[in-house]
Amino acid sequence: MISSENNKNNLFRVKSKNGVLRCLKAGMDINICNSKGQTALFTCNVPEAIQAMIDADIDIHHLDNEGNNALFYAQNVETVELLVSNGINVNHRNKSGTLAIQHIDVSPGLVKYLIKAGLDIHTKDSYGNSFLFIPFEGYVYDALIEAGCDINHKNLSGQTAFDYWQSENHSIVGKYTHWESKNDNYIRFLIRNIHLKDSSKIVFTNITFKSIELLSLLIKQKNEFEISDKCIITPTNADVKKLILQLKKLTDISHVWFYIKQYISTDSICRKTAN
Repeated sequence: MISSENNKNNLFRVKSKNGVLRCLKAGMDINICNSKGQTALFTCNVPEAIQAMIDADIDIHHLDNEGNNALFYAQNVETVELLVSNGINVNHRNKSGTLAIQHIDVSPGLVKYLIKAGLDIHTKDSYGNSFLFIPFEGYVYDALIEAGCDINHKNLSGQTAFDYWQSENHSIVGKYTHWESKNDNYIRFLIRNIHLKDSSKIVFTNITFKSIELLSLLIKQKNEFEISDKCIITPTNADVKKLILQLKKLTDISHVWFYIKQYISTDSICRKTAN
């Protein structure tokens, strides 16, 4: 006879259909929870074991102590597809107000799959932020706007996603693993989709070489822009002077104070330079 605790541990460690069936045969309650309020569906990422749990009527809609459903912990595409195809709520927000899509590895293909499965691309968080304010790789943004996400949307503070990524306050949760800075990643996306931008002025507060590329495009297309009187520069394997000189060639920056941000370990220092 296997003890209840051993049954529990076995169920949370199973990596096969047979492992699930053995636990059930031993009298295990398929919906038993760990100390975090999670069922085994939250900790398993083996598709055949997950399917066996679902076949045994595990509660796919169960929420843990943080208000997450199992989709928040999916570690591969197969797990996501299994959970979604069996009815898990892709639009569920946890106690912190975040969605599962903010906690899993996201690709353009996976986003398209989730949209077909009912993901609401027009949803906003409590601050009015859309999906374009979540840190995703740029081609994920492409998939979102192709499906109807508004590139010109403003949150409750009046910020567009461009304004948000220009700022230094990036507090929105997202699993961002792309090599590029979040600001440059968004600028690259915006350059590809500049034809969707409305006529409102673009204000630069954070200057990088990718910003120069966008600025050149705006000048060519006669779009309205402004360089803030206080701008942050974050050098990336490049010479600050070169960056400022390139900017000077494009527009008047006589009014601008540049704050050069450099990283030392986990700390940053800023120093002010005249143009």
